[in-house]
Amino acid sequence: MAIVNTTKRDTGLSGFRVLIVEDDFLLASYIAKLLENEGCRIVGLARSVDKALALVDNSMPEAAILDANLAGASTAPVAEALRARGVPFLLVTGYGENDLSAEVLRQAPRLEKPVQAEAMIRTLSALTRWAPRPPQPAPRQPTR
Repeated sequence: MAIVNTTKRDTGLSGFRVLIVEDDFLLASYIAKLLENEGCRIVGLARSVDKALALVDNSMPEAAILDANLAGASTAPVAEALRARGVPFLLVTGYGENDLSAEVLRQAPRLEKPVQAEAMIRTLSALTRWAPRPPQPAPRQPTR
């Protein structure tokens, strides 16, 4: 299944370093490809809380998409680490607000699975709108 952005719109996501925390490999890969098509740089795919925390510490994400639960483990510690660093994040989960035990997850912007690609892009774009812009590469000049 090819994911193609045919709208040629500027979502404001180009250049953002995004962490994806999701234990479903196919869904994580789909989200990664979708965000890459919007110009994001994926800093990592984490299928466990420990790996996600390591990526938060070492890869300096500027935004993140989190599932609420990774194989039975709450992603609340990851959400806390992101919030402490001022990194905006979006919760993409099958759990409703009443099913989330951690306050940091209940307060997070949330989309319920199955998520529509357009809704995820629009929400992540809104979350990052006021975040510091990553440096943009200079346009390449043609070589002679």
